[in-house]
Amino acid sequence: MSINSNSNKQYTKFSKADGGYYDIYRQINKNLYEKYSSSQNYYYTREVNEILFRQENTRSWIRYKDFCQFDDDTEQYFQEFYKIVLYDKKITYLTEYYKFHNDIPRMFMEPLCHIMNYYHDKQRKIKYVKITRMLQMQQQQQQQKNQQNLNQQQLENGCAEDKVQT
Repeated sequence: MSINSNSNKQYTKFSKADGGYYDIYRQINKNLYEKYSSSQNYYYTREVNEILFRQENTRSWIRYKDFCQFDDDTEQYFQEFYKIVLYDKKITYLTEYYKFHNDIPRMFMEPLCHIMNYYHDKQRKIKYVKITRMLQMQQQQQQQKNQQNLNQQQLENGCAEDKVQT
């Protein structure tokens, strides 16, 4: 393989014995990188400069601060522990809450907002009536069970007193 310079251009003569096909591939990659690599170096420079110079009203600075805040706060939220005594009570409250809880989307487009709020208010009232009826029925069933248990205990106590008297 020999290199001839002719008017500031490089020409290469290749032979298969010298492994010239590999050399030309490497040379093409090198030349393309030197010619077009400047665009790779300047792709994120605006965002990096905004962060470095603390330009606080830019999108990249806000995103950077959000990521920093997220990284700082996450460990705090993952390390909340409950005692076993409090766990049962807390889990029952949470299950009761989420049994009847419905998430609704919050929309802020003016014409659609009023329609959707009206719809969700009506749905909320209907569900409220259903839930109150269901809870009343559960309460009545619980009272009936309690009354049956009291009657059964009175019968057992009455039978025990009869045996003692005889």
